[in-house]
Amino acid sequence: MFMKKTFKLFLVSFFLLSLSIGSTSAFSLGSGRSVDVNVPLMDNFYAAGGEVNVDQPITGDAVIAGGIVNIQADISGDVLILGGKVNIYANVGDSVRVLGGTVSISGNVKHDVVVSAGTLEIARNSTVGGSVLTAGGVVTIDGNVSEDVVGSASFFKLKGWVNQNVDITADDVINISGSAKIKGDLKYYSRNPAIIPAGVVLGKTERRGDGEGAFKEVVLGFFSVGYIVLKLLTYISLLLIGLLLFLFVPHEVTKISDMMRKNFWKHLGLGFLVLTSGAAFSLIAAITVVGIPLSLIVAAALATGMYVTPIVIGLFLGNVILKHKPRSNGKTYGVMALGMFVYTLVCMIPLLGALVSVVLLLAGFGSFVRRQYELAMIVRGKK
Repeated sequence: MFMKKTFKLFLVSFFLLSLSIGSTSAFSLGSGRSVDVNVPLMDNFYAAGGEVNVDQPITGDAVIAGGIVNIQADISGDVLILGGKVNIYANVGDSVRVLGGTVSISGNVKHDVVVSAGTLEIARNSTVGGSVLTAGGVVTIDGNVSEDVVGSASFFKLKGWVNQNVDITADDVINISGSAKIKGDLKYYSRNPAIIPAGVVLGKTERRGDGEGAFKEVVLGFFSVGYIVLKLLTYISLLLIGLLLFLFVPHEVTKISDMMRKNFWKHLGLGFLVLTSGAAFSLIAAITVVGIPLSLIVAAALATGMYVTPIVIGLFLGNVILKHKPRSNGKTYGVMALGMFVYTLVCMIPLLGALVSVVLLLAGFGSFVRRQYELAMIVRGKK
């Protein structure tokens, strides 16, 4: 039940994200040491910087990577953040997804909050309209959650109200305040029994795990929360990489994806040949001192290709699902996000997922190599 609920939350939230990103072609871009939103924006916002400050409303989604991120004005769509210190003081009209060091939310979030962080705090008077899915070190929920709270933490503290169920795994301590209220069931695992004031839990209270059962719960907790959060973080990082590629070389990403679609099996064989022979050459060259620099160059080239390939696979699958037709860069990015989400889900299937992943990676890598060869021939011809 725990795994099913967590997976459902993950599935719904990211499917909504994929659709929302693909719904508009307009966007604003910011990058640099410091990025500030000083005027209202009527479209999506993408930014990367040492510090990013949103001081004016954004009517759309916000995708941000920064050392310090401060959201001080309302955002009507989704918020997707990769940051060291993240403060969300304003209201969010859709869902919040964050990978960060320290995350503080003191505004209202209309839908779900999905966070992996060293520290997460949802402040008093804040309301989450959906569920909270979290994996972190110290998690404190002082605000109100309209649906479920699901996750894992070293230290978990609940001071606010949860309208449905709480299902939490804590390595050390679970602290339930007398001011808290859980209107559904409380299921938890911790090394020591939680001290739960009378009247706080309106449903059933169940402490899972004891002796051998405790070990089983830790393992199940890893696969249900930890494993899914790991996949979630991978998806977020790929979205950010894809964003950069679509901003600087959108034509090349589309071209490689089209090549993969038109000659899938041919590029599958090419990808296998280049990857295996390149890896073998890199290992052999590394044996000699003279060959070490060349070995590193080849290894770096292979790694670059494999790093870009999931983006190509995402666009390839998105086009297969939605049928290939010309689109603006913004909508094409949404197609890629949808395809990459499907790819992430497929890779989670035991055995079959690994097989499908290898086949797609080889075909995508072969298409990437073929395109680089074509570009090299074009440059050579111009010389």
